[in-house]
Amino acid sequence: GHRLLEAGFSVSYHRGAELEALLRASQNPDSPTSLEELTQRLADVDALILDDLWATQSTEWALGQLETLLDRRYDSMALTVVVTNLPATEIERLSGRLYSRFRDVDVVVWVDMVAVPDYRQRAR
Repeated sequence: GHRLLEAGFSVSYHRGAELEALLRASQNPDSPTSLEELTQRLADVDALILDDLWATQSTEWALGQLETLLDRRYDSMALTVVVTNLPATEIERLSGRLYSRFRDVDVVVWVDMVAVPDYRQRAR
């Protein structure tokens, strides 16, 4: 993400649970940003980095919002980076229809953390 920023690209980084909370909060009548505005802002960044999308169980509503967002990014061929430690079979099971969008290597980059040691578990 930092290298993209240094190169002048717009980047937005979100963990799955944080993204879902932002989307839900945008539905609050007191929110300064509507759901549509937030979705469009995330759709318009040059690179969207999504980390731990399925670390918590998402609702059907949240998956629908993610699908809307990814459809917009897909249509504009915008780069989406997905960081996960889940195997592909589990992602396919959890995401259903979204999985086909995630498999398009022209617009989605997978950072597969399955084989990478968890930095939080290393000895101090």
